[in-house]
Amino acid sequence: MDNLYKHLNDVETDFSEFEDEKLSEEEVRQINNRLKKKIRSRDYSGSKKAMVWAGRAAAIVLCCLTVGGGVYAAAFYRKNTKNDFRVKSSESKVISEEGNKVTKEIYDDETGGKITYDVVNENAEYATLEYNSDGDAKLVEKVEKAGFANAEITSISKENEQLTIGVKFNFDKDPGLEALKEKIDNTALEGGSWDATDYTGISLKTKIGGIEMVCWGNDSKVEGNSLYLNFFVLSNTTQAFFDGTDENAPKRETPLTADASQEEIDAWAKEWDEYESSLPDALNSTIEVSIDLGKDYGDTYTFTTKMEGNYEDSERELISVDGGSGEYDLEGMYETMTIDSYSMGATGLQFHGTVTWKEDWELYNKTCDEKNIEYCAFLRIRAWDDLGNTYLMYYTNEPGDGSEIDTPYGKAPVNRFTASIYDKATILDKFSEDTGITYSSQWADGISQITFAIEKVIDMQDADRNVKTTVELVSEPVTIDLPQ
Repeated sequence: MDNLYKHLNDVETDFSEFEDEKLSEEEVRQINNRLKKKIRSRDYSGSKKAMVWAGRAAAIVLCCLTVGGGVYAAAFYRKNTKNDFRVKSSESKVISEEGNKVTKEIYDDETGGKITYDVVNENAEYATLEYNSDGDAKLVEKVEKAGFANAEITSISKENEQLTIGVKFNFDKDPGLEALKEKIDNTALEGGSWDATDYTGISLKTKIGGIEMVCWGNDSKVEGNSLYLNFFVLSNTTQAFFDGTDENAPKRETPLTADASQEEIDAWAKEWDEYESSLPDALNSTIEVSIDLGKDYGDTYTFTTKMEGNYEDSERELISVDGGSGEYDLEGMYETMTIDSYSMGATGLQFHGTVTWKEDWELYNKTCDEKNIEYCAFLRIRAWDDLGNTYLMYYTNEPGDGSEIDTPYGKAPVNRFTASIYDKATILDKFSEDTGITYSSQWADGISQITFAIEKVIDMQDADRNVKTTVELVSEPVTIDLPQ
C-alpha cells in the first residue's frame, strides 16, 4: 500500500468553514465522500503512477485499509511472494525458554511459510494469587514466569507495503478481559483503535530494521481467558514522517495540483521511489513489536521476528469469470463496474475487472443547492461463502488500456481494478449497522464456494443533517468453486 499521507498532497480542500464547530461523525463522513469525489475528478490520464496513487488515496480516505485472511486452496495459488505473503497458524511450537524470553515457531500448512520469533515480557516476576474456599484471593509467593500471559504471534501477512500481524495472550486465570474488551469496543464506536492508550490503556509500537513505523490496532477478540489483537503496519511509512520529523523524506514548499506538469509529477514520484527504497525491507529485516497491556495484564510484551527468505516477485494468476456488471446514475454521478476475473494468493481472494466513473459537478451542486441535500454513491462487491459468512470487497483502481466509453455526462476512461476484503475497522461496523448484516473481516477456513455480486451504496443527507444509507444489489449473483 503506498504512503497514505503523500497521496493527499495534490488535493486542495478548504475546510475553514468547519473551524467554528465540532463536526459530527456523519459530517466527517460527508467530507470524506467529497474528498473522494475530488480525487476521482482529477484527470490523471497522463501519469500511470499518479492514477494508481489517486485511486488508492480515495480508498484510504474512506478507511478502506485491508489484508485478507485464509481462503484455502491448492499450493499453486497459495504461495508466498514479495507482495503477497502469509504465515498463519492456530498453534505455536516452543523452541526454547530462557528467563523471561520464549522462542517460538509457527508454520502455515497452506502457504508453506514459517517464522521463528522471540517473546519477552518485562515483568519477569509477579505475584500469584490463590483462592481460598470463601473465594477470597490471598498472596502466595513470587514466581518467575514470562509475563502474566502465554503470548504468541498467530499470523503475519504482507500485501504490497502493508503488514497485518495477529497476536494472542492466553492467561492462566481471567484478569478481567471483558472489562478490557468493553473499553476497546467503546473506543471503536468513537472511531478509535485498541491502541488508543488514553482510552484503553494499551499502547502499540512497531519497528522494522530499528526504524519505528506507523501502526494501529484494528481488531480484537476475547475468548475465555484469551485476548486476540490484530494490527496494521505500514512498512514504507515511518512514525517520524507521520510526526513531521523525518528529515530524509521528500519535501515540497507547495503541493502538486492538477495543473502540475508531467515533469513535476515524474520528478516527485522519483523522489519518493528513492526514499522508499532506502527504508528497510520488511521481508529481510528484524520486526519488533511492543504491546503494553498495562500492569493488570502483564505490562509490556515484545515480539521480535524476521521473515527471511528469497520470495518470488510475481503477480497473481487471474482466473477468468463472467462476474456480471452493475452501474448507477445519480444526478451528476455515474459509475459502472464489470467483474471479469478473480485471483487467489497467500493473503486471500481478490476480484478484478473494469470500472468507469464520471461526474457532472455543475449538475451535482445544483441538485444539492435546490434540494438542500448532500449525497454520495459508490459501488462495491458483496460476497458470501458456503459456510454462511458474508464479506465486503473494496476496490483500488489501476490504469486501463487507454480506452474510453460514453457516459451520461461525457466520455470517461475505462480503468482496471483490484478488489480486496474489508478488514476489521470501524467502517466495517458502520456498514453492518447500515444493512443489518454482520460482515466477516477475514476469509473463513475451509471455503469451497463463493457467491458474489456488485452492490450500489447511496448516502443521502437531508436538510437536518440526517443521513440515510441504502444498499442494493445491481448485478446477478455468480457462484464459483474455489480450487482445493
